[in-house]
Amino acid sequence: MCADLISEDVGIPSPAGGNGSGLIAYDSDDITVVLMLARNCGYHGIALSGQSSPTQRANAVVERCTIETTRRDGIHMTAQKDFRIDRNWVRDPSNGNPGQYAAIHIGQQGATSLENMDGTGAGNVIVLSGATMPLGAIVIRPGSVNVIIDGVSGGEPWSDGTLWADGTGWAEAA
Repeated sequence: MCADLISEDVGIPSPAGGNGSGLIAYDSDDITVVLMLARNCGYHGIALSGQSSPTQRANAVVERCTIETTRRDGIHMTAQKDFRIDRNWVRDPSNGNPGQYAAIHIGQQGATSLENMDGTGAGNVIVLSGATMPLGAIVIRPGSVNVIIDGVSGGEPWSDGTLWADGTGWAEAA
């Protein structure tokens, strides 16, 4: 369990944008991240990855975390199963670079063939997202089976297009 952590300015400054994540856990089961602040990270705010595993990693939880101004995805999950992403607050993924990264990205990592499965999440807040189209606030790859985060499920290569907390939206790609 990781609880009540602060991770600021990881991978910053760097002319190339740096490459540090606020928290990253590779190939681990039963990871719980609660009440973490990840601010101004050169890569993802929180990343849980099973990219080197022969099977999906199990039972990850990311709950009540604040992720602000990352250079990539706010919360990034790969090769996970039976996971939960609840009540997180994510502001400005992509550090204002439209269309590059998502606030919450349930995706496939690199060369792994493992997608995510059986994930849930509710009550997440996305503010001032730098990720507009083709990526949006919450992105779930079509191959991620039985994953629903705040009503968004897989099947489209972009988010569901809901309005962010600041009242702005994005134009759905044709």
